[in-house]
Amino acid sequence: MGLVSEPLPAPPAPLIRNNEKKLHPASLGLQYKKMNPDMIYDAVEKHSTDRFPQPTKKLQIKAVVSLVQREHCFVLAGTGYGKSRIPEMYYTMFDKKDKPVVLVLNPLDSLGDNQVKEKANVNISAINLTKMTLNAKTEKEVVNGDYTFVYLSPEVFLNSHIFHRIFFSPEFQARLILSVVDEAHMIYMWGLVASGKSKGLISHGKHQDISIFRPSYGKMGERLMSCNGMPILLMSATCRPLAVDRILGSLKITYDNMNFVRGELTRPEITIWRIEMKAALNSSDDLLNFFGPASCINDSQLVPTIIYSTSRNLTYQVLVVLNEGRRVAGGHNVAKSQFARRYHACTGELDKTDVIQDFELGRYPVISSTMALGLGQNWSRVRRVIHMGRGDPATIFQMVGRCGRGGNPGLAILMVEPVRRKGKNCVSDFGDHENQNDDDRMDALAISPVCLQICFSIDNKLGYIPLSNDDPNVQRERQRYIAAGFPECRCSNCHPLTAEALQNLIHINIDNFENAILNPEAIPPVLLNVPLNRTKVAAAGYRPDKGPLAPHLEEMATYLVERFKILFDEHFDCETAYFTDTDFFDLDKARGIIHASKSSQPPDVMARLLGGEVIEGQINIMKQWIELYESGEVYLQKLADERERKQTESFQKLHVVFMRQLKERVHKQKGKPNVYSERLKRPNELTTVKPAEDEDARKDKDKVEDEDKVEEEDKVEDEDKVEDEDRV
Repeated sequence: MGLVSEPLPAPPAPLIRNNEKKLHPASLGLQYKKMNPDMIYDAVEKHSTDRFPQPTKKLQIKAVVSLVQREHCFVLAGTGYGKSRIPEMYYTMFDKKDKPVVLVLNPLDSLGDNQVKEKANVNISAINLTKMTLNAKTEKEVVNGDYTFVYLSPEVFLNSHIFHRIFFSPEFQARLILSVVDEAHMIYMWGLVASGKSKGLISHGKHQDISIFRPSYGKMGERLMSCNGMPILLMSATCRPLAVDRILGSLKITYDNMNFVRGELTRPEITIWRIEMKAALNSSDDLLNFFGPASCINDSQLVPTIIYSTSRNLTYQVLVVLNEGRRVAGGHNVAKSQFARRYHACTGELDKTDVIQDFELGRYPVISSTMALGLGQNWSRVRRVIHMGRGDPATIFQMVGRCGRGGNPGLAILMVEPVRRKGKNCVSDFGDHENQNDDDRMDALAISPVCLQICFSIDNKLGYIPLSNDDPNVQRERQRYIAAGFPECRCSNCHPLTAEALQNLIHINIDNFENAILNPEAIPPVLLNVPLNRTKVAAAGYRPDKGPLAPHLEEMATYLVERFKILFDEHFDCETAYFTDTDFFDLDKARGIIHASKSSQPPDVMARLLGGEVIEGQINIMKQWIELYESGEVYLQKLADERERKQTESFQKLHVVFMRQLKERVHKQKGKPNVYSERLKRPNELTTVKPAEDEDARKDKDKVEDEDKVEEEDKVEDEDKVEDEDRV
C-alpha cells in the first residue's frame, strides 16, 4: 500500500495593492512644520472649535499638539474625560483625499464594537477587526482606505496572517497616521501574565475576562516600533508609576521620548459607598437588599445598573438572586428578560449584540457582567454600578467610571468581604503603609478609613491606598479638592451610612435616585417592598427539625399524602407496580414541603426535598393543593383554634407572673420574710460549717432547723393563700 501524500497548505492570498494610482503618504500641511508649539496650540484649538460642537478641553488640545510634532503621547485622565476625542481631532487635520487611517488597539472586542457605533454617529467610517470579520473582502477594503478607524485586539494585531499582510503593505503604511493603545494599563496587567508574575497575586485573578488570557498585550513593542516616524498615543485612566515604568519598558520607549499629558482623575459626580457583605460572595445574597418585589417597583422604574462579578459563573448566580428578590420564579432563564440579563467573554456573539443593543434602547435596566463590560463603554444611561467582592483598585476604578456620564450623577457601591482568608483585614496588619503590592492595595481599599475618592486618586498618582487621614498626601489631596471647588464628598467614609440608610436601599428608583445619594435616610418607604427573607434548608434533611408539625399543619401534611396517592394511582398501575406512592412521597416529605412553602423557598429547593419530580409538574400541583387547603374552612378554623390556644397560654403565663409579683409585694408591705428569697439563701446557710461544733451535733441541729423552717414556710404559704384569695 503506497503512502498517501498530505495535501499542501493553501498558498497565502496575494497581496492586494492599488496599482491604479500611486499613493502619497498622508501628511500634515507644511504650515505646521514652521510653527512653534504655541502657534500649533492656537491652530488646533481653532480647527477643533470649527469642527466639533462640544467645547474642546485643554488636555485634548495639548495631546494633539504633541502628535502634530510627531511625539509619542501618554494621556492620563479620568474615565469619561473625553480621551477618545483626541484621535478624532488629530485625524481631522489631515486631507481626506489621502484617506488617512488610525489604528486603535483595544483590550476587549465589545469595546471596539462600542467605539465603531460612536464613530458612525459622527459620520466617520470604522471597523472592528475580529477573527469573524477578517477575510479577503475586508482585507481589500482596509488596504484601500475605506475605513478611517481600524479597531482590533492584540491577538489579531500580532497573530493574524491576514492582518500581517495588511499592516506591512505599502498602501496601508502610507495611509497610517497614528497608532492608539486604548486602556494602556492593560499592557502592564497582561504583561504580568506573560512573565508568570501573576501566579502569586490573588488580586490578579479577581476579575475574570481581563487578567487571564491576554498575554499578547505585553509583546506589542516590536510591532509598533516598526512604523518609523509614526507617533503612538497611549490612553489610560488608571496608571500608577510602577505600571507606567513597565509599559514604557514593554514598548521600548524611554521617558525622554514620551510626552505625558495629565488630566483630572477624580470624578466628583460619582458617589462611592463601601458596604460590608453579610452573606458569602458565592451566594450573592447581599443583592437582595437592593431589589424588592416586582409588584412594588416596576422594571421601568428601576435604576439602570451594571453588577460586576468576579467570575462568569457568578454572573448567573446574580441573575438567580435578583429574580428571587423580585419574586419572579424562573426569571433567570428568560433570555429576553425585561429585568436583567448577563454578559461575559464567552457569551455568544449574537447574544452580546442583543444584550448591548437592548440595554442602550432601555428595554431592561440591569446587566450582570464580568470585566468584559468594564472598559471604555460610554453609556450615559448607566446610573449605578455595583461591584461584588474585593478586587484590584485600578480595575474597580475602571468599573466605577461606567456610571455618571452625560452630566448625570452616579452611584458606585463596593460590596466587600469584611475578612479575607490569609489577607490583611485591619490597619494594624500593614507594616509599611506606602509600600504595598497588588494584594495589599486590594485589602487596603476594603478597610481604609480615608475618603474613597482620595484613595483612588492617590493610588493612581503614587501607587498605594492610604490608610490614615494623617497621611500628608491625603491632606494635600484634600486641600487640592477644596481649591478646585469640588462639591462635598458623600462617600461612605466621609458620611457613614446609617442602619436606616441601608434599609432604604431597596426603595431607590429612578425618580428618587438623586435625592437618595444626598440623603438616603429620607427616602420614603414603599409599602410591602421588603427584601426576601431566605430560610436555609439543610441539604441532607427535609427541614431543620424532625417530627410532627403543629396540629393544623400536620393535618395539611396528611391531606397532601392522600392527594398524592390519588394522583399516583391515576398515572401508574399500582397492581403491577413494584414501587408504591409512599416510596416517593410519605408523611415526612409532606412535612418538608409544607415547611419549604411556609418559608418561601424556591421551586428548586422543594424539588431537592422531594428527590426530584416523579410526575411532571408535581411541584406546581402540590403548591395548588396547599393553596386550596389553606383557603378551606377547616384550615381557617384550625388557625383560629391555634391562635386562641396560644392566647390562652399567654394569659396563663401572665397570670402566673402577676401572682408572683403580687405575693412579693404583699410580703414587702407586711414586713414578712420572702419565702422564695429564703429558699435561695438556704444552700449557703447549710454549707456554712462552724469548726468548733461537733459533726453529729451539727447534723442534729441542722435537721431541727430544717423541720422548723419547713413548718414556718407552710404556715406562711397558707396565710398568703388566704390573703391572695381575699385580694383577688
